[in-house]
Amino acid sequence: MTFTPVRTIVSNITNANPAVVTTSSNHELTRGMVVRLNIPRAYGMTELNRKLFVVTVLSATTFSLQTTEYPSAQNVNSVSFVPFVTPSSVGVQPECVPVGSAPVPNSTNKYFETQLYDQVANT
Repeated sequence: MTFTPVRTIVSNITNANPAVVTTSSNHELTRGMVVRLNIPRAYGMTELNRKLFVVTVLSATTFSLQTTEYPSAQNVNSVSFVPFVTPSSVGVQPECVPVGSAPVPNSTNKYFETQLYDQVANT
């Protein structure tokens, strides 16, 4: 069984507003998809570990992070986060895991949108 898009290895995350993720291969994501980032502690940027984000695709290997897409994008500001680094001894690698699509503005999705925002805001 194959899933599309696939999990991709994260090679960098910027300390910026918005945070921009670089993957080591084509991430195959589209705007509005929701991803979970799995960032092992040795790589830093622990504030983003195991959190859900909406993506805005910038290129085949880069995307920016938002906490919601509607009614307007709320960027993830990672300026004060622990910097992303590649440790000298690489064990488990950081990855981006697609989990679905962003909520659309209707009453059935407000719960998900609120949970997504709260999850990131409480880091």
